[in-house]
Amino acid sequence: MNMRNELIMRGLSNRESEVVELISKGLSKKEAANQLFVTEKTIRFHLDNVKLRTGITHTELIKQYKEALEKMEYNRDQADEAFQAWRESGE
Repeated sequence: MNMRNELIMRGLSNRESEVVELISKGLSKKEAANQLFVTEKTIRFHLDNVKLRTGITHTELIKQYKEALEKMEYNRDQADEAFQAWRESGE
């Protein structure tokens, strides 16, 4: 499951989860607005809704999102290494 789906399961709309994803990747509110073809005010609106729906600030949610992405990356790297070791063992 990807992180956007996880955010949607936590009660965010598709657009809210999209905004969180873009901001967590380091885009400013203005850059996210440009990418989504909306105003910066709309981005702020979605981030306010994130707090209402989750009970935590978008900053904290983004921090959790980034931590989860790092764990997913780490787990993928471990799986790749294990698979490579298995292939090299000839089993």
